[in-house]
Amino acid sequence: MFQQTIREAGLNKYLFEMANIRDQNTWVHQKDKNQATAKAKDLVRMAVAKAALLDPLQQVALSLNKAALVIGGGVAGMSAALNLADQGFSVALVEKTDRLGGNALKLRATWKGEDIGIFVQKMTDRILNHPLIKLHFKTRIEKHTGFIGNFETLLADIDDPGKTSTFLHGVTIIATGGKESQPTEYLYGEDLRVRTALELDSLLKERPEDFKKTNRAVFIQCVGSREPQRPYCSKLCCTHSVESAIHLKKLNPEMEISILYRDIRTYGFRELLYQKAREMGILFIRYDLEAKPQVREERMHWKY
Repeated sequence: MFQQTIREAGLNKYLFEMANIRDQNTWVHQKDKNQATAKAKDLVRMAVAKAALLDPLQQVALSLNKAALVIGGGVAGMSAALNLADQGFSVALVEKTDRLGGNALKLRATWKGEDIGIFVQKMTDRILNHPLIKLHFKTRIEKHTGFIGNFETLLADIDDPGKTSTFLHGVTIIATGGKESQPTEYLYGEDLRVRTALELDSLLKERPEDFKKTNRAVFIQCVGSREPQRPYCSKLCCTHSVESAIHLKKLNPEMEISILYRDIRTYGFRELLYQKAREMGILFIRYDLEAKPQVREERMHWKY
C-alpha cells in the first residue's frame, strides 16, 4: 500500500523504507511507554538513514519453470506430488529409501479403523503409474541452487554417489517427515516390554497373536511432552493410545489395560473412542507432573 502511494507521487516504489513502530514496538511494549518511545526514535532514525541510501530498482520479467521437486516419499510427499501432477505439472519425487510410505508404513489403522496400509498402497500405485511423476528411489540431494521459479538440483544415487542427474524446476517442496521421540525414562531401551506407539503398531501388524496371551498392558501418556523442554501437546497421542487399547482388548478381552494420563484429549468425534474404551473396561488413571508414574523391572520370561 505504501509503495503504491509513493508510485502515485511519481517516485520509484523501491525508494520506500518502513519503520514499523506499531507491530514491532507499541504493541509489544505497552507497559513501558518511555522505553517504547526511545525505541520508536531509534527505529525511525535507522529507517531514515537507510532510505537516504536507497537506489531505484526496476522490475524484470523472468520465465517460470513449470516443474516441481518433492523431497520425501511419505504420505505428505506423495500427496503433494499427486496434487501437482494431476494439475498437469511434471514432478520429480525423491525418496532416500527404496520404498514409499514413510512413517505411515509403521502405522496400523486410523482412529476410525481404516487400514493405513491399504491407503498407502493405493497412493503408491497412483505414483508409480502417473505419467507426470518421475520417482527417484535411494536418492539424496547433492546440490540445490537457483531462485523462486528457477531452481537447479543435483540428485545423487545413495548406493553409487558418482551417479548423478540434474533436475530443473520452479518450486521445491520439502516433505522429509518427522521422527518419533525416543524417551529416556520408564525403562525404554532397557526392557523390550517397553515400547513406543509406533513400535507397538508394528508389532500389532506383524505379530498380533503374541498379544492374545498378554495379561496386562499399560499406556503412559505425555512422555517427554507438555514439560519445560517440550511444552506443547501433539494432539494425537491420546487418540492413538485409546484406539490401540481398544484393539488390544478385542484381541484379548481378558487383558487388563490401563491408560495413565494427565489430560485426555480425544476431541470432537474421537470422544466416542474414549466412551467405547470405558465401556470395554479399559481403566483411565490420572497423574500430574509432580507425581509421574514409575516403572520397575520384574524378572520374567519374555521373548521378541
